[in-house]
Amino acid sequence: MPFHGKCRQDFVTWRTTYSGIQPDQFDLDNPDHEEKLGYGRAIMFFTCKVQVSERLPVETKHLVFLEEVWRYTAPKPDYLADEYKCHRFYSTRPNPAYYVVDIDHILGPAALFRCPVNPCIPPSGLDRVACQNPSAVSESKAGDGKGSPLYRLNMWYMRWGDTKQAMQMVRRFAKKDTSVRD
Repeated sequence: MPFHGKCRQDFVTWRTTYSGIQPDQFDLDNPDHEEKLGYGRAIMFFTCKVQVSERLPVETKHLVFLEEVWRYTAPKPDYLADEYKCHRFYSTRPNPAYYVVDIDHILGPAALFRCPVNPCIPPSGLDRVACQNPSAVSESKAGDGKGSPLYRLNMWYMRWGDTKQAMQMVRRFAKKDTSVRD
């Protein structure tokens, strides 16, 4: 599809630092676990060396620099989100939220793409969002393209509708391959 190819970006899903759940323990049937997944656009993968004090050895950290996207709650019912977990997310651009996350927290790719129906938060779309994140911006008039970008999570593409396949994917990405890093 031309729209998806032209608007493709590399998004990942990761285990948030506050989740307290190990990658192989995630259960996508559990709504509490689903709420603790983070989504973001991977910008750069890098390695750095850290030495906390002179007495401690130097540690090598494998990290990813990413822009977080936040779950969008539309002012009107959203059938795809309610029935199929194809939630919408938004970036806080023009003031994006950047994070550096340990690469071990990444669970796998996320099938997020620009929402073809509403590519930006519409004029009345900040009613529920603004209290959670004041950096979000809505369009001043419908279709002007000056609001924070909206993305749709394609759960069918990720095959997370079938929980068994989803857990296989999460566990596959959770396995640590130390031969690649060293």
